[in-house]
Amino acid sequence: MAGRHSCMRNLDFRKTCATLAAAPMFLLWSEAFAADERDSGWYIGAGAGRTHLARGGTTGTAEDVHAERVSAAKVFLGYQFRPPVALELTHAWCGAVRTPVSFAGSSETFRIHALTFQVVGTFLRVENAALQGRIGGLAWRGFPRSSTPDEQGLGFAAGINLKFDIEKNVAVRADFDMYRNLLENAGLHWGANIVSLNIIGSFR
Repeated sequence: MAGRHSCMRNLDFRKTCATLAAAPMFLLWSEAFAADERDSGWYIGAGAGRTHLARGGTTGTAEDVHAERVSAAKVFLGYQFRPPVALELTHAWCGAVRTPVSFAGSSETFRIHALTFQVVGTFLRVENAALQGRIGGLAWRGFPRSSTPDEQGLGFAAGINLKFDIEKNVAVRADFDMYRNLLENAGLHWGANIVSLNIIGSFR
């Protein structure tokens, strides 16, 4: 009987030790889970920058297309899942281009708008700064100043950005965006690289 009671006491002691050892791990896991929950949520942003035409045949801008206005702006809405993944929808105003039309001696100016849907991933985070990358799809449209039909196309969008958190729900972000054609249904071949500075507000 004494041996049995000794085994029971040893078993209870081992259970107690295991519980005490698991408690800090559980607390750490709970804190990490709570931090992830706090970091998830919606965010919106807006910014301005400059457009640089990207040359390159059907995946970029044709040689006979020239920049008419290089100022750019964008607004975006995103949802941050548990770090490091987010989804982002962007509407960008990409300046204007001038291109020849079918009849000799005439040209047309198109205002370029782009809509992108991208996956955003955080590669590196150091305190309040984060290095992020993006990739996704692109739909663009060129609006002419005259009665010329609109031009439009589909492609891919990719980019990289450096984000810095100013406060809990406010951040600034420097973006480099790359827009390329994959398919056009008209004669305008357009692609661009865009640099911009943006302000972001999050709802967490």
